Amino acid sequence: MVHLISYDLITPNDRSDDYTRVIDQIKASFTSWAHVEESVWAVETPKTASETFDQVAPAFKSTDKLHVARQNGTWKARNLPDAVADWLQKANYN
Repeated sequence: MVHLISYDLITPNDRSDDYTRVIDQIKASFTSWAHVEESVWAVETPKTASETFDQVAPAFKSTDKLHVARQNGTWKARNLPDAVADWLQKANYN
């Protein structure tokens, strides 16, 4: 399954080291991922959206916005890097 993780780090927790902390948590938590947009990641995992949320939530401060949703396999995009579009096409949408 593919889940989309989107977030907005809220001031004063939006410095470069805050983004690094979040990105490192996502990369460490999932072996298959794509950085779709500035604050949007796609991850491949058998976990539910709730379990995926719980896995990355410790990297966020209580005021930060965090949204995790299962991608159902239907998508359309424009101007994504080729590597991201290729990852999305190959990802397991079961």
